[in-house]
Amino acid sequence: MKSKLNKWLIVKEDVVLTKSIDEVISDLEDWYKRHACRSYVTSGRRTPEKQFYIIKSAAMKRGIDKEFPGLIGSTLNTITVLAGRVVPVWLPVWSRLLTVRYLVNPPQEARCMFDYVHPSKGKIKAGTLIMPSPHFKGTAFDIGGRGESEDKTITDELAVLKDAFDSKTIPGLLSYTIERENNALHCDCKKL
Repeated sequence: MKSKLNKWLIVKEDVVLTKSIDEVISDLEDWYKRHACRSYVTSGRRTPEKQFYIIKSAAMKRGIDKEFPGLIGSTLNTITVLAGRVVPVWLPVWSRLLTVRYLVNPPQEARCMFDYVHPSKGKIKAGTLIMPSPHFKGTAFDIGGRGESEDKTITDELAVLKDAFDSKTIPGLLSYTIERENNALHCDCKKL
């Protein structure tokens, strides 16, 4: 994959690429170079297990594991009983993350358990069906904030991505979503 050679929009070692993702990242390289903005692709194609790991890590970082202690030591297939219902242990955890504005898709099609506010869609009611991550299809990737010490925001990365997207010179880049709480830019690509 040619984007692995990028010097400005750098693909992290553990990122799984597909042809669709690789093409867009490669096309964005010149934009990040032109703006002298060294940035990182932090995620590409994912499995449901990887999605669960992201949910679990985010929940533990935010103390949500205290509300749902069954999360500790659980796997994607671990179940729990909540309000008399048998549900996957990740379901209430994922739903709670949405209420604290940590936007993440479920590891499989699911109905959120709590009302929450989506930054672009407004109030979402409990029971709304949410589809699994587009990362599963290999048509999405994330660009993260540049680093742990020098730049903890996605402001610079967003300015470059917006310029590139608005130029309409990257036909494989369909859309992007700003995920400030995740410190990421989620990019959706055309399926090749």
